[in-house]
Amino acid sequence: MKNLFRVFAFIIVLSFSQSSLAGLLIEPALGMFNFAQESEQTVSGNTTTSDAEPEGTVTSLKLGYSTFGLALGLDHTILTDKEDTDISSTGLFVSYKFPILVKAYATYFLSSKADGLKSGTGTKIGVGFTGLPFVHLNVEMYTLNYDDTDPEMSSGSFKSTITGTAFTISLPFDI
Repeated sequence: MKNLFRVFAFIIVLSFSQSSLAGLLIEPALGMFNFAQESEQTVSGNTTTSDAEPEGTVTSLKLGYSTFGLALGLDHTILTDKEDTDISSTGLFVSYKFPILVKAYATYFLSSKADGLKSGTGTKIGVGFTGLPFVHLNVEMYTLNYDDTDPEMSSGSFKSTITGTAFTISLPFDI
């Protein structure tokens, strides 16, 4: 009886350890975005503001490590509007896949470069539906901040904030 209990306990531990294997996460994504951009430029004490609402495509790639639904890694995202202006952002992400067909994730962009602007930072927060086989449907909210104060131009500065929403389809591979 004691040996039967040990064998049973060994099988449970072995099956638990097989399901807890962690692996490499590769998640490409493609989608559409709609943004609002607010810019403020100051030259010699005169301030001008401008607004824009670009639309375009989102391409993204996440590379990371995942275990027990939790994933950590790098996220590289490129936003391209209809005039072929690119915003390229690279950052660190954390995500959690719930057992109820939903995942939530957040990215802090350490570097975000837009055409014509210096480097900035930003965040991305998203929620995804994981109920379809091999495909996740995601809604993402972005906030990107740029502060291009030129040290050679003591009287000038440029600040821009980009906020918006994107709808993406991702294809996660958990190897």
